Amino acid sequence: MSKVRLLAFRKATSSDTNDTTYELDLSKAPNISVNYQFSDIKEPDKRKGTYSQTFKLPFTKNNNAFFENWFDVNIETQVFNTGVKFDAALYVGTVPQIEGSIQLRAVYKKGQYYEVSIFSNTADLFSVIGEQRLKDVFRNADGSYSTDLNHVFNAANVGYSWDGDSSSFVNEPGGVSLRDADSEVQKVMYPLSVRERLFKYPEDSNNENLEKRFLRNDGTSGTASGSNAWSICVDITQFRPAIQIKEMFKRILGKSGFSYTSNFIDGNYFGKLFMTTGGHLGAETTPIIETVEVPSGFCHVGTSASTGWGELSGEWATTPTNCQFGTYWSAFGGSQGFDVQNDTGDIYTQAGHYFTKKHPTMNQISLRHSVDADNIIQCGTDPDDDNGDVILEYRLVEIDSDGNFIAGSELVVETKEINTNSNTDGYPGLLVTKTLNIESIPVGTRFRIWIRRTNWRPGESAFTSNFKFDVGNTGTVSEIYSQTAFTTIDCNCRVLINWSGYDRNTYGSTIDIPACIDPEITQKAFLKDIIQRFNLVIVADPNNAANLIIEPYRDYVGQGSIKYWTDKLDTSKEVIIKDTVDLQKKTIDFSDQEDDDYLNKEFKESFPNINVYGHYKKEEQENQFAKGVLKNESIFAPYINSKVWTNYDFDETLLPNMVVQYEYSYSVDDDNVVEISQEPTKPKLFYYCGERTTVVDESGASLTYYMHSIEPETDTISYHSFQQYPLCSPYDISSGSSFSSYTLTSANSSLYWSGAPPVAYDATVFNYEPGGNVSLTQNSLFFKYWKVYLDELYSTDARIMECYLNLNEVDILNFKFNDEIFIKDTYWRILKIQNYQVGELASTKVTLLKVIDSLIPYAGCTRVVGEVSGIGNTYNGYYLWVDATDASASPSYPNGLYAEPQCCISMGGQVVWNNTAQASNNRYLCLADASSAPLWKQDITNNKNIFASPGIKNVLSKKLGRANTPLRTGSNISKYTKSLLPSYGDDIVIKYNTTPIDVPSLQGENHRIMLVGYTEGTTTGYAYVQGDELLDRIKIPPNSNTRINVKATVTVIGGTDTVYTNGHTDIIAQHTAFISMNGTITQIGTAGGVQEYQLNQTTSRVSLYIDVSESELRIGLLDSIGTTKRIWTINLDMDVQEINNLNYPYKANYALYQDQNPINLQDYENLLWN
Repeated sequence: MSKVRLLAFRKATSSDTNDTTYELDLSKAPNISVNYQFSDIKEPDKRKGTYSQTFKLPFTKNNNAFFENWFDVNIETQVFNTGVKFDAALYVGTVPQIEGSIQLRAVYKKGQYYEVSIFSNTADLFSVIGEQRLKDVFRNADGSYSTDLNHVFNAANVGYSWDGDSSSFVNEPGGVSLRDADSEVQKVMYPLSVRERLFKYPEDSNNENLEKRFLRNDGTSGTASGSNAWSICVDITQFRPAIQIKEMFKRILGKSGFSYTSNFIDGNYFGKLFMTTGGHLGAETTPIIETVEVPSGFCHVGTSASTGWGELSGEWATTPTNCQFGTYWSAFGGSQGFDVQNDTGDIYTQAGHYFTKKHPTMNQISLRHSVDADNIIQCGTDPDDDNGDVILEYRLVEIDSDGNFIAGSELVVETKEINTNSNTDGYPGLLVTKTLNIESIPVGTRFRIWIRRTNWRPGESAFTSNFKFDVGNTGTVSEIYSQTAFTTIDCNCRVLINWSGYDRNTYGSTIDIPACIDPEITQKAFLKDIIQRFNLVIVADPNNAANLIIEPYRDYVGQGSIKYWTDKLDTSKEVIIKDTVDLQKKTIDFSDQEDDDYLNKEFKESFPNINVYGHYKKEEQENQFAKGVLKNESIFAPYINSKVWTNYDFDETLLPNMVVQYEYSYSVDDDNVVEISQEPTKPKLFYYCGERTTVVDESGASLTYYMHSIEPETDTISYHSFQQYPLCSPYDISSGSSFSSYTLTSANSSLYWSGAPPVAYDATVFNYEPGGNVSLTQNSLFFKYWKVYLDELYSTDARIMECYLNLNEVDILNFKFNDEIFIKDTYWRILKIQNYQVGELASTKVTLLKVIDSLIPYAGCTRVVGEVSGIGNTYNGYYLWVDATDASASPSYPNGLYAEPQCCISMGGQVVWNNTAQASNNRYLCLADASSAPLWKQDITNNKNIFASPGIKNVLSKKLGRANTPLRTGSNISKYTKSLLPSYGDDIVIKYNTTPIDVPSLQGENHRIMLVGYTEGTTTGYAYVQGDELLDRIKIPPNSNTRINVKATVTVIGGTDTVYTNGHTDIIAQHTAFISMNGTITQIGTAGGVQEYQLNQTTSRVSLYIDVSESELRIGLLDSIGTTKRIWTINLDMDVQEINNLNYPYKANYALYQDQNPINLQDYENLLWN
């Protein structure tokens, strides 16, 4: 018998020391037992790898040197630490039996021995990781975080991140390429996970301002400048980085002291998997490296105490005898401006007496001034009562570049109530402090501060001149340090504006990758998800204890060898054969996480029986004793693609091959109104091939789209053009460089647990037909990675054998858990070897699982899924089958559509029991993918359809459409109803239709819409939804008649006319109608409409004109006065009716072609059927 040897290794602790090997002394009869156990894929964090039972090492000089007399509590050890791993290996002669780490469990001083055990590195992996956060894979020894993947965010780098061949995407600082040359992708890339609602590609329009918005906004439109320019831009900084899964996996193992060998991890597929980051931040911006590019600062200005302003007293030529409601405004600080200034940021401009908001963190203004009031009371009180509150009104008005007031540009209006009886006659008067919120004012806006007194009158009944109401001409309210006088000066008013330091923008800044990772996610949770997701087996490399062999179970079991151990069976001991019932669970449920991004939330709420898109759930039918649930622990939510839409109805796209993921969420209030929001979301897993997809239009021609960035200090917008995008999806879509289309087949792998199809199935990068001839089931996560493993447990032929085998040290060295062990007449795989006595001649208990060679996992099933070349593995949504004895054959029709129920269930299908064509042979149709709830398949059985099809509302518009249509009622509001008009926010809709079969078809909508218009002088102005010409217009639908009734309220808000002054109001009512037939829209009655009535304060000078241009309904206001400015509202009552019989008379007996179109004669009349 060979000698048992134990080697332990101590690494060098400094450059002055060397690695040291100790051959530790064993007892004369060491009695070392070792257990070898296949790591549990379901619970990889549980320590179930190879390990020894505890055994004893005597106190010897050699052993004490290694443990440094650890038992002596008065001696300070230099190297040995029970909390540190020390490599060790156990040998029989020169044959290794177990390699891993030695652990000191206890010291027995009286018995004079150390109690130790050895654990393989496989068992040790999760204990080393502990509860470290996932982001800590970037943590350096000094506590700082690595900048390896940090980079500058700009349009060029976003594009480089999509190109797996580019070396131009580099880290910052360092300039090292982020490319993974082996996988041909970047380690960080930017998926189009949309967080803002403006990611639209508008439809073509003759109105350039309507067309060149959002993704079509190239900066040439007339709306590309001015205060609303950013409102039609797509913010490129909404996108957050995604990190390569392989990079994270490698960093975790490397930081834990392990290397790995894996065809799967280093393979082409795994290297192209990414996880999104930053979702946990919600509406917060993407983290950047803080450089505080713009420091904190302030603007402190005022008017010296000796300078009077804001006086109002009885010296008026005419003493007011009634309530004053603020007719007179005063420039705060006086018309000459502030003569005392401490303004390091040049916020205040003396020449024009205005301020400029230069910084996004400049959020409020603090004003301070005095009020000196005498004989002033609040309106509505007794003339002899000297008590009551009056009101001061503060207003910020916008100023143009020349310092002129912009009419109608009130930015902020706030008030403050003051009690004028609270001060005494004369100074010091009442000290007033008021804070104005300017957070919503765009950066770059110039403004002036105005103040006025309102809701007051003199208090004496005789209305003598004995009153005053001054707001800033007396006393000292603040001391300001003057930059010019270099001293502190007393001021009678002051303005103080502060701002905190900030980086100018995400754009152009360095992205902090570690800060983008959710700090709540642990490395253990990440590894556990990946191991379970791909059913990974992790075993120690027999040739290198620090190296782990990692492969999916289906690949691992195929790499073993055959060993013949029949002659090793100890026949003197019992051989026990068991079924696998105790290993089986009643329910198999594999799923990802629920989430609050738009589509995941919508599916959860609308289809609670599905809950999570792409999940797999199956109830065990054969084993009546099974109980419990086999489930995974995911940290990811499903990545669901959708199209890029033209509008907020989500019913049309001009980019047939562009799909994105919508990361924003929504909420629904008590009035059923939907609000779009950015909520915290979970990371998502997707595949990206590293090759950009060329964006094309409906004709297949390539096109350009634009995203935008803004310089917050100057409001300067940059327009970034793109012709390609990254196709990120759950499917392994790869093609040639700059491809523009793709067709999914049954060969495509999926990151969904089941064969769930793409929601945007008809996008030309998917070209998937729900219910068609291709099923995505076979290469989904469950069927690709778990089915083989579970078939060995759930098969009716499955068996477990417990026996005793005479194993020697060479058997232990050479066996692998994926070997097929032949014993007598059956092949088995080893599950565990218990209490193998190292170096002893004794049989060892071994538990084995029978190898199931048959393709048939269930009794009663004789068929397997087949495939027809050029068609796929399904036909009209039903699986195609061939006999298991000839699995390579092509399915025949119609027999190939039928299989035993057990076959269907094993593939996660749903048996169609009501089709009894081959019931006599116990064969039925089988709906593919029914185990998950691929949603279109549930439609077939549950009469639910959530996918878009002609006349059926897309699930996307189900919620977000309501964000624009708060109230919709009527008898015709089912999900199958199409809309005649788009959705508008300020709209009430009644939908109706005819239902009897013997009544002509009519579908109608009554809309009550509020529109707003603005007119200057004689230029015709038009009314729009919310007053915004960029929102969707109202269009007359084809083959319809439309009744229009409008009521307009028109108010003068500015201008120089002396008669039509501010507040002058007209009321106008007008009606008209239109009929649309064969592409022509005709107005009924008088052009422009018929006026019903008009109410006005003086002679009417305005009129309405209603017409149609390019099918767009226009309501215009004409003003004959060139010097007025009018704001006006339209209450539009609109009745639209679509009538099919406008083109073809009701019950006309026309002769028809096979396509159901009428046969036209030479004179364009329709041929009648005789």
